[in-house]
Amino acid sequence: MEDYNSGFNSGGNGSDIIDGAEKAMSVFAKLNHFMEKHGLKNTILTFLVLFICFFMLYCFFNPGPIIDKISKIQAENAAKQMEERIKVDPAIRANLITLRETLGADRAFVFEMHNGNTNISGLHFIYVDMTYDEPTNDYEKIMQEYLNMRTSNYPWIGDIYQRHYWFGKIEELKDIDPEIYFRLRKEGAKYIGLIMVDDGDIPNGILGILYYSDANIPQYDDIRRMMNKYAIIMAPQISSKKNK
Repeated sequence: MEDYNSGFNSGGNGSDIIDGAEKAMSVFAKLNHFMEKHGLKNTILTFLVLFICFFMLYCFFNPGPIIDKISKIQAENAAKQMEERIKVDPAIRANLITLRETLGADRAFVFEMHNGNTNISGLHFIYVDMTYDEPTNDYEKIMQEYLNMRTSNYPWIGDIYQRHYWFGKIEELKDIDPEIYFRLRKEGAKYIGLIMVDDGDIPNGILGILYYSDANIPQYDDIRRMMNKYAIIMAPQISSKKNK
C-alpha cells in the first residue's frame, strides 16, 4: 500500500510550514509588543512613514514607470485641451465677428492670461497673449506681435484690471502705457475698447475692439453694453479650454 505520509515528509514541506508559522508568530509577537509600547496611533504612523520611504526609494531607483505614467497623463490632458479648443474656437471667432460688426469696429480680439506655459490656480497671472484676432478684410492679423506680454512690463494690463472696462482715444493711453500707445499708433488705431473677461472672481482674459477711423464711432454707452454682453457670453468658452 502506498504511504501517503511519505510524500509529505520526504519533501520537507512539513518542516517548512512549521518554520514559516513560527516566524509569522514571532513577527506578530514583536508587532504586538511594539503596539503595547507605543500605542496603535504611533504604530500606524510608523508603518505609514516606512511605506512612504520605501515608495520614494522605489521611485528613485525605478523612475521609468512613474515617468511613463506622468507622460501619459500629460498627453491625455493635452488631447482633451486640444479637443475642447477645437470645439470652442469657432464659437469664440463667431462672437468676435458679431461684436465687431455690431459696433462697426475694424478689429475684435481676445487676450488670454496665463503663467508661462501653464495656468495654475491660485497664482497671479504674469503673461497675456493675443489668442484671437478678427479684423475686417482691410487689415492683417496682428496676434504674433502680442505674445508673452509680461503684465509687470505693460501698465495698461493692470489698469484695465482695476477699471474692468475702458474705452477711449489711443492718445489717452500715452500716460498709462507709452509702449502700447506707440504700438497702436504705428498701426493707425484711433480708438480702443477693453473689458475684462472673468471666470467668477478670477480674470481669464481681456476682450478688445479697435477703430482705425474717427468716423461712425457708436455712443460710448452702447459700446460698453455690447462689450459687457459678449464678455459674459465668451467667459465660459475661454474658461472651458483651461479647465478641461
